Amino acid sequence: MYGLCFFCGKYKFQIEQINARFCRSCHRKIANVTKEYNKKGGMFGTDPFWLKMKKKLGKDWKILMTNGTQNKR
Repeated sequence: MYGLCFFCGKYKFQIEQINARFCRSCHRKIANVTKEYNKKGGMFGTDPFWLKMKKKLGKDWKILMTNGTQNKR
């Protein structure tokens, strides 16, 4: 599985999701990583793939990547 590692804050392959309890210092580290992730715009603002697509396709990247089928509210 590919995604954001909550401990180191980097995108990696072969990550696993677990249900676990954490001490206060480990939980604070995870909270800081997820806070920065949300500040930068979530998946589209931090994932290297989406950042590359934004740069490559310009302002219309979302329309081009979704084939224009996204819900508009």
